[in-house]
Amino acid sequence: MRLPPQPDPEAAEPGAPPPRPAPADAPAVQPELTEPQARAAAIQLLEGIRLELQASAETARSLLTGAVTPAFPDQVERLVQSLEGQIHDLQAELSHLRVLLPEQNWLDASVGELGRAFRSHRAAQPDRDSGPSHHLLLFYAAECGLKHLYLKQKRIPGLGRVGIPVLLREGHNLSLWMREAGLSGVQGMEMTSFRLARGARRQYPIRQAHEAWRYGPSLEREDESRLLSALHNLCDAIQKRL
Repeated sequence: MRLPPQPDPEAAEPGAPPPRPAPADAPAVQPELTEPQARAAAIQLLEGIRLELQASAETARSLLTGAVTPAFPDQVERLVQSLEGQIHDLQAELSHLRVLLPEQNWLDASVGELGRAFRSHRAAQPDRDSGPSHHLLLFYAAECGLKHLYLKQKRIPGLGRVGIPVLLREGHNLSLWMREAGLSGVQGMEMTSFRLARGARRQYPIRQAHEAWRYGPSLEREDESRLLSALHNLCDAIQKRL
C-alpha cells in the first residue's frame, strides 16, 4: 500500500510569492573577535585618543607659557587640567587592558630585564669606541633603556603587552621612543639621518644605524662621530631616570 506524498515543510504555500534570493553583494558575516583581539583593538583605539588629548593639552599649555598671553588664561588652565585628568584616566585603563593582554609580536622582555640589558650593553663599551660591534651595542643599550623607561612609566609588565601598532612597527625608532618615554632635550639627538662612507648622497634615518653596524657598511666618518656622541648623551640621560 502506497502512502500519500508528504508535504515539504519548507515548500511555499500555494499562491505565496517566491522567496527573494539573497543579494549577490550581501556583506559577509564578520567573525566575532576573540577576547584578546577585542582588548588589542580597544588598546589601539584608546591609545590614539590618548595621543590626541596629549597633543591638545600641550598646545593649550603652550598658550600659557608663550610670549602672548591668552585672553582667558583661567579658562585655558581649566582646559589643560581637564585634558590631563582625561589622559590620566585613559592611561589607567590602558594599563589594566595591557595586563590582561596575552603576549603579542615581541619577545616579552620584562621591565627589569630591559633595565639589565641597558646596563649590560652599556658596560660593554670600551674607553674608546673601537668598532662597529661596540657601536651596535651602544645603539641597543639606548633602545633597551628607552623601552625600560616607557614600560615603567606606563606600568606595562613587558614588551609583549605593548599592543600599539606604531610602536610595534618602530621598535628601533629612538626618537619615537624618546617622545613616548618623556625624554627630551638630549644633545645631539636632533640628528635625523646619516650617510654611508661609500660616497653615495643617500640619507638614511637614524633608526637604521644599527643595520649598518650589524651588516658591515661603514658610516660617513663625521656622521658616525656625531651619532655616537648623541647616543652616549642619550644613555647618560636614561641612566639619570633609572
